[in-house]
Amino acid sequence: METPAGLLDLGASRYISLTTFRRSGEAVSTPVWVARDGDALVVMTTLGSGKAKRIRNDPHVRVAACSASGKVAPGAPRFDASAEVLGSVEAEHQRFGLLRAKYGVQLRLFFVIEHTVQRLRRKPPEEWVVIRLTPRA
Repeated sequence: METPAGLLDLGASRYISLTTFRRSGEAVSTPVWVARDGDALVVMTTLGSGKAKRIRNDPHVRVAACSASGKVAPGAPRFDASAEVLGSVEAEHQRFGLLRAKYGVQLRLFFVIEHTVQRLRRKPPEEWVVIRLTPRA
């Protein structure tokens, strides 16, 4: 693993691979959008997502820069971090604003499509939450 300070440099990446761990110890990696928040990174997900559930069970995560499909380049630095599910994007509007500022129209378009799909499936809207990632000592 690389030094914890290098974790914050991932805030400049377009996508990071967020690896969470099941109770069995099996790693599950997902590409997510990321923004730097001072001495931490922030990402977003739905409250009921597998990654949010796994983080609530075990806050240890591993992150690395990746492509939109989640592919991590060979030799890319990987970092251990601690994750915390903070709250809804509305409650964490300042931190969510960092993602909104970085991804702009792409993020807005994502939410329009997501809302439309949920409406067509006649599902209630999912609650989106912010996750904060800090260097693990």
